[in-house]
Amino acid sequence: MALVLGGELSVRLNGAEHALTAGDVVALPPGADSVHQFLNRYDRPAHMLLASTMIERELVEYSDSGKRGVGLRDLAREPDAEWILIKDGRVLPSGEDDGPYFEGEPVGEPLGVAPEPPAERDRRIVGLGDLPWEPYAFGPFAGERKRPSRMAGARLLGYSVYRLRPGQRSWPYHFQHVNEEFFYVRSGYARLRTEEGERDLRPGDSFLCPPGPGGAHAVSNAGDSPLEYFALSTMEEPEVSEYPDSGKLYVLVGAAPGGDAAARSVDLVFRRQDAVDYEAGER
Repeated sequence: MALVLGGELSVRLNGAEHALTAGDVVALPPGADSVHQFLNRYDRPAHMLLASTMIERELVEYSDSGKRGVGLRDLAREPDAEWILIKDGRVLPSGEDDGPYFEGEPVGEPLGVAPEPPAERDRRIVGLGDLPWEPYAFGPFAGERKRPSRMAGARLLGYSVYRLRPGQRSWPYHFQHVNEEFFYVRSGYARLRTEEGERDLRPGDSFLCPPGPGGAHAVSNAGDSPLEYFALSTMEEPEVSEYPDSGKLYVLVGAAPGGDAAARSVDLVFRRQDAVDYEAGER
């Protein structure tokens, strides 16, 4: 996933080149159709937020050079290797420099003139400005959100933009047992609550919420103007979310939080205090 934060650039995506500006989101689900490259053909910097799943064993294809990258981390036969490059049936030598990585790539060639843009934009590119705000409210927790990952067809990552009015809180204080979450403040001022206490965040600040109690968090608007922040999560299921303030558990099977609710076989919230013995009700 790529979110353009500022400037202008373009992306080569599945054989076509598309212009990007601030607020554009590009979904890059796994597969040969997502072959891509980001280019800056302009005379000023462009800024992007890039996010990826961190799958330990991965295969990456480099179409321009014919190389393949293979992730080997945690394999017993190659305990010291994390990544190797293969070209024309041979393993490229590894070293401290990036020489093998760029072998066969057109790194010394000028970018030249941009090709004619395609008649239609790739559906995996979504402009945040083109999406409507979707209001939501659950008791005292409310706000608005845009969900570009759904529109762009993302599969392994879910990402949304939230907007909170002054005094609003997005969700209860909670943590995930399975999925990792990441947040980036786009505008306004946020108050972040964690197990270490509260702190204020300003535009450009980000924070990570790993799975487990150490990732417990809640976000509210601490300013006198709207707060907008970008929220990203892995999309693994089954998932158990836990709410320390109330002692609740939220169990999801079939689709991760933010996924397709219709695909879930289990979607239940209950209190820890309601737990029963393993054999209760059996015969």
